[in-house]
Amino acid sequence: MRYTNKSIILAISVLGIIVLLFLYIYKYFFGIVTMPALEGMESYAFTPQTLDQFIRLQNIQNPNTYFDLQQLSKQATEQDMEYYNTNAHWYWDEATEKAYQEDLQRNQLLREYPKGSYMPKAKIIYNQNIMKKILSWRAPEGEFLMGGVISGNSDYENNMNDLTGRGKFPYTSGLLPKGDAVVICNNNKISLQKNLASFAPVYAPLDYNLLPTLVPGFKFLRGACDPCVALKDTPDYSCPFTINNKEPSYIWKFLWGL
Repeated sequence: MRYTNKSIILAISVLGIIVLLFLYIYKYFFGIVTMPALEGMESYAFTPQTLDQFIRLQNIQNPNTYFDLQQLSKQATEQDMEYYNTNAHWYWDEATEKAYQEDLQRNQLLREYPKGSYMPKAKIIYNQNIMKKILSWRAPEGEFLMGGVISGNSDYENNMNDLTGRGKFPYTSGLLPKGDAVVICNNNKISLQKNLASFAPVYAPLDYNLLPTLVPGFKFLRGACDPCVALKDTPDYSCPFTINNKEPSYIWKFLWGL
């Protein structure tokens, strides 16, 4: 049987297309990782083999999710990554799982259905350390640290509101302006934020000893300290407190070791 030149060329072309298609499918589903893609990998906290396996798995499991490997290396260890590569989800301890369920129960806009279906999906994306941070930010204590609490007294000039229990000292002494202001964390330090007309907010240092006087229901649990240290890049959970005269949330009890 004789083959013409056209037949040979056609066969080679078809074979070439098949090879290219195979390489494309393999890259999409199995995540071929080239050296440029892993350039600077020595700065990560993972071995090249573990990181390569993780990236391949993400191409299958989370193709539309971007993981910042620099941040991930600060949040997870080599052992965490190996667990993920073996089980296709991050390890969460019992405390993290309980705090996650508490957060779902407190959420008025979101209802889990069927029950127990949200956590497995969350474990696919969020490692334990970042989930603890997220849960702590969403709890009342975290909302206070991140978003602040309005303090001061808007009707100071007319009639001091004695029901607040704040008293006049912070205002008459000049520690606080005679008007509403926000007690909030700024650069990981407790501060006072004041909005002046249309200008950007102005921040001033605030003595944390005044927090029980300025913030309703605020109480230190281990002596006066700056609660904003919990927002550092490496969180410092050494300043427990209560707010709104309520018990600390479960996640903060765990982080503070109460």
